[in-house]
Amino acid sequence: MKSYQVHICYILLAVFMQAAAQDVRVNASLEKSNLLIGEQTQLRLEADFPLGLQIQFPVLKDTIRKGIEIISEGKTDTLNGKDSTRIKLRKILTITSFDTGYSAIPPFVFSYGQNKKTSTEALLLGVHSVAVDTTRAFKDIRGVRNAPIPWWDYLRYLLYALPLLAGYLLYRYFKKKTPVAEVIQKQEVPTDPYLEAIEALEKLKAENLWQQGFHKEYHTRISEVLKIFISRAFQLHVLEHTSDETLVLFARIEKAQIPLGLLRQVLLLSDMVKFAKQVPIGGENDLSMQNAVGFIEYYVAIKKQEKNEVAAG
Repeated sequence: MKSYQVHICYILLAVFMQAAAQDVRVNASLEKSNLLIGEQTQLRLEADFPLGLQIQFPVLKDTIRKGIEIISEGKTDTLNGKDSTRIKLRKILTITSFDTGYSAIPPFVFSYGQNKKTSTEALLLGVHSVAVDTTRAFKDIRGVRNAPIPWWDYLRYLLYALPLLAGYLLYRYFKKKTPVAEVIQKQEVPTDPYLEAIEALEKLKAENLWQQGFHKEYHTRISEVLKIFISRAFQLHVLEHTSDETLVLFARIEKAQIPLGLLRQVLLLSDMVKFAKQVPIGGENDLSMQNAVGFIEYYVAIKKQEKNEVAAG
């Protein structure tokens, strides 16, 4: 009789351990579910399971879905479970999006045991553009700050200057030998690139091009205004470059996500209209104009702040 009881205890223990082995709990959560366009947030993936069980996190590439990009993927951290029989793993991903609106993040699938799977619940991510008040006054852009030059660099500059000095002296010598007629050219006073860009956008908006069906001309001119502004304000010649090349070049001098996100939206939508012949909806046409104005006013505000700081001493 006792032997039967022992066998029954073993069977119950085996059943209990088998059920415990399948007790796998996975979860996905967002640090922030509402972002400004181009802003970053953290996505946490967690798995809580019994000791001894092998579990495989989902394999992700550079995007979760169209419009949601993965900036970085952290290592898998091991945490303490609820008790000594369980273990908890966590992985944190940094994500961003440049597409406005709400996007569903699909469930993440975890694998464990012998071809068994479990998944998290779906998440919702909202991305919003920057509100731009075009009625407010222009603001100055922050000026360029000079980095200190090491003393040994001056010697190198001196060596570079010697051939130039010799060439200049030879030029002056031969100029005295051969008279040359001097031509005095009238120097044009350069206009303010910020004011010029805003006026060009206001003129374009007043023409109501997209409302008449001229979507390609409308978006092409918006992107050209921004490229001319970048070329004049930052001395970065991008007029002959593609949109992708322009974004890469501008990202080298600008690390802030807000202006990069605004510029990216305008240029990419312009390419879609020109090359893919996509017909944007009314809201997308207005968004490109708002983001173009916001991109310029972003630097006008920085310039004015810098000017006030200099005036304050």
